[in-house]
Amino acid sequence: MSRFSKILLSAVIIVSCQKQPTAPDIDIPNGKLGPEFGIVNSAYDFTISAIDPNNENVAVRFDWGDGIISDWSSFVPSSQPIKITHSWINPGNYELKVQAKDESDATSNWAVVHQIMISEEGYPNRVVATIPVGHHPLDITALPSGEYVYVANRDDDNVSVIRTSDNTVIASIPVGDAPDGIVASPNGQYVYVVNRDGNSISVIRTATNMVEATIPMSYGPINITVLPNGNYLYVTNGDYHSVTKINTQNNIVEKTFPLSGGPVGIAALHNNQYVYVSQWISNMVSVIKTANDSIATTIPVGSSPWSVVPLQNGQYAYAINRGSDNVSVIDITNNTVIKTVPVGNDPVHAAPLHNSQYLYVFNNSSNNVTVIRTFDHTVVDTIPAGDGPCFGVALRNNHYVYVVNEWSNTVTVIGR
Repeated sequence: MSRFSKILLSAVIIVSCQKQPTAPDIDIPNGKLGPEFGIVNSAYDFTISAIDPNNENVAVRFDWGDGIISDWSSFVPSSQPIKITHSWINPGNYELKVQAKDESDATSNWAVVHQIMISEEGYPNRVVATIPVGHHPLDITALPSGEYVYVANRDDDNVSVIRTSDNTVIASIPVGDAPDGIVASPNGQYVYVVNRDGNSISVIRTATNMVEATIPMSYGPINITVLPNGNYLYVTNGDYHSVTKINTQNNIVEKTFPLSGGPVGIAALHNNQYVYVSQWISNMVSVIKTANDSIATTIPVGSSPWSVVPLQNGQYAYAINRGSDNVSVIDITNNTVIKTVPVGNDPVHAAPLHNSQYLYVFNNSSNNVTVIRTFDHTVVDTIPAGDGPCFGVALRNNHYVYVVNEWSNTVTVIGR
């Protein structure tokens, strides 16, 4: 996103403007007010509607959470959208509030409508640390807090826990045979580890860093994702051409359904409604509708897509094409490929910053990381890594990216 780019956030505020003002009732279109992330000095448009029970004209104002309260907007007819623009000059987490009034000056209470994380401009672009881990590390995940990252070490049958404050390995957790995919729960209480040769999933409780449960699998699991609401896991079984759905409330497999073409990479959209699966044999990405686990559509991409990665803001997903050394950019609104971006040799996976501004692509054979600016899908940097970078994760503060190097048995930390 450019410095002067704008993102439209829309919501409807229903306010009862009577003699005794009451707090607004909020109607959130599609269950989401808008992006949760932004950068300093970029202007963001907020479009709001206030509905008056007496059908008087209405006005609104915002408390932006940075010590600034906007002026009252001009009065407009009840329910007509009102646009107000704001930018933040300092990084941080901001709570947005809104207030509405009618022409009789009946004024609502302040109502919290949104939270947004504002990050510094720029992106992590240099190696700041290299951390030894176990043998043949294949995947990595971070807790939402950013305090710890977890690395799946395939040949050691364990998981390394790295404390990010000093990049120290503080624990090694035994799991099943040949751990591969790994993902943290949205609440940070659990980490789920796919044991490919052990046909199981280890459930680690992060408070103790011990395996609390083991979920048996029957189909050679490879990769894993969790819905943002935390209710379900989806696991690809590449060799058996299927996907398994697991209920996280009881750690029970609910169903396994067929998906041909070698399903490998898997990722959930942030609206909980869809899961994207890359199929490396058929060169496709399938979109699964989570309401009934049906295939909503399939998208032709490049050669041997090993992973698929959506942005936090819900605009794009990226198929990482291992066979054609490029990335297919998918417009999520219509599930079509709008651009193909050349990257390094043998790209395996990618990780976006949480502000959705940049995507980091891990090139296994060229031992480097390609940085793509997501505003125009342009390569802006190439950063050296260890031997065989294959997976990675960005911390929520957008300051660090952790990259797993499968042949040098290390994690490269890219910082600002």
